[in-house]
Amino acid sequence: MKGKSKFTQSDINAIIALIRMKLKASTSEQAAIRNKIRALGFYASDFGIGGGYTENDFLQATTIIGEKKIVLKPEAITLKPKITDITNQVMGLEPIYDENSSILILGTMPGEESLLRQEYYGNPRNLFWKLISEISRENAPTVYDKKKDFLHRHGIALWDMCALCVRLGSLDSAIEDETPNDIKGFVASQPNIRVIGLNGGKSANLFRKYVGNIAGLLVVELPSSSPANTGIPWEIKVEKWKRLI
Repeated sequence: MKGKSKFTQSDINAIIALIRMKLKASTSEQAAIRNKIRALGFYASDFGIGGGYTENDFLQATTIIGEKKIVLKPEAITLKPKITDITNQVMGLEPIYDENSSILILGTMPGEESLLRQEYYGNPRNLFWKLISEISRENAPTVYDKKKDFLHRHGIALWDMCALCVRLGSLDSAIEDETPNDIKGFVASQPNIRVIGLNGGKSANLFRKYVGNIAGLLVVELPSSSPANTGIPWEIKVEKWKRLI
């Protein structure tokens, strides 16, 4: 068996959401979604299910134990597990990094406009790229591919605390039923990372909840770059973001 045999209810919700996305996705997008499903521990081949499986195929290979755990098994049975409403479930982006990344900046989940563009901080009102320009003393490009090259050049990696969550709109305060990314595993695979910046209070709260301290790393809580964060003057935001360097 390549994957796990026991899953939490939140794992099940996340896997079902990903299966639904996979069935609607293009061929090129499906591979990335399958990798996210496997990252949650589900390998269809463990249960004799073909690559084009649906959520019903997935559920037919499950049984519920207690209220919060389920165990997958090869035998197909019909079940009706309680599943959280995932109408407003959203999936995050892949991390941006390379082997030279020394600073990891973690948000929560990209906003609606960023997800539509499939770009980190794609809302032009978000101050992220302006702040990065200030602390790097170099103007960030306007084209996204060149922005990624810009990040690599300055040793900056980007990711988010949430791999999946339920959220109506773009506000961090609306995030529910989140599935966290494996931040500890990622950092362990990138030995040059020395500083983690938490972009906003929600990111900091989720980091404390799911990660905690990581030995040898400096963790810096940053004022959110979101356009909704209007209570802190620009000059103070810049000074606090400079702590990353």
